Amino acid sequence: MIVNKQCSLDYCDRPMKSKGYCSGHYNQVVRGQDLRPLQERRFGHQATCNFSGCDRKHQAKGYCLSHYRQKSKGKKLQPIGVWVRTECEVPGCERPHRSNGLCSTHRVRMWEGRDLVQLTETRLHRSDSEAREEAKRVWPNFIPIEPFPGIGVPWRGHCAECGNKECRPRLKKNVTQGHCANCADYGYKTTKTGYFYFVAGKDWLKGGITNVPKTRLAKHKRQGLTEVPHLWEYADGSIPVDLEHLWTDHLDALPDTDRPEKHDLKDGWTESIRRTVELEQWIEQTFKPLADDLLAAPLAA
Repeated sequence: MIVNKQCSLDYCDRPMKSKGYCSGHYNQVVRGQDLRPLQERRFGHQATCNFSGCDRKHQAKGYCLSHYRQKSKGKKLQPIGVWVRTECEVPGCERPHRSNGLCSTHRVRMWEGRDLVQLTETRLHRSDSEAREEAKRVWPNFIPIEPFPGIGVPWRGHCAECGNKECRPRLKKNVTQGHCANCADYGYKTTKTGYFYFVAGKDWLKGGITNVPKTRLAKHKRQGLTEVPHLWEYADGSIPVDLEHLWTDHLDALPDTDRPEKHDLKDGWTESIRRTVELEQWIEQTFKPLADDLLAAPLAA
């Protein structure tokens, strides 16, 4: 039968570690220190913080971790985690308090030196009916196909003006930007000739769509994506959009650790992935045959 021996010192009931002593007293011997009760050095088995009203677990020097950090930095000891504000202090704003008495949006306004005005109802509404009324006012041609997903979240719908079925506007601050890329004066347009391309550099590979390949590829070249392994041209501008969905779906199935951050690629980093032999094989064996077949596809009605 195994017997658990204790430290050889009469006043210590800790289990013996080495040379007849517990771990703490053995360390004292090794360091040449006088043997003394460990409790005098470690505040015994103190359960809570010494600060008045604080019931947090003791961490060091008689204090919990938060109060110990205050003391070590020479700050005045204050209560921890006392939150008394639940809403933004700006009159009429019902958003939750974030810091300095303000919600996250008004806090940004304060940092930028802007007036702390009440936010419009467009930014405060939450219900589907209110969102639809606001969308009808600012986007008369937008037809939602799903309930309102929330402020700043892409809202799927159709464009009644051009028939675009891939409208995904975000109801937020800049509500007057427009809801349809085809009807706007910017962005990719399915009504024009479209291109799908792959560009690559030493570490990264990206797939994308454009109506102006010369300008787009030159922009990628400036950030190190100098190779253009594939470039397809389609008279039907909706085909590159379908190919882009195939590409992004494949990206979603790959490990997140292989995806670049914004500091790696300032432009197009969300559609990029680390360049590997396996990925290039998938492009040659799966993606390229489909893209080549679609070159001969009839124009969409």
